[in-house]
Amino acid sequence: EQVPIVATRAHPALSDSLKARLQDKSILLWLFVDADGRVALADLAWYPTDYVPTPVASELMALVPTWRFLPARVQGAPRGVWVDFHYVFPR
Repeated sequence: EQVPIVATRAHPALSDSLKARLQDKSILLWLFVDADGRVALADLAWYPTDYVPTPVASELMALVPTWRFLPARVQGAPRGVWVDFHYVFPR
């Protein structure tokens, strides 16, 4: 048994002031990672706009489909699974 592991991901482009404001904040994403390690479905938990500005959340969600994972494995075979993913904004 193995959970999906992030292989590659892109981050939203943030100004220095937004980086400082969002530094170390995390948001919850629900992702369905398919057996090939691609994000097939994604949903974002609700957050007030003063916690994460809407344009930043929109850009993040636009990037999520480009992320790649090492897929989950059950009895050695790759499987699609739902995961709770806590995204932390980079510094």
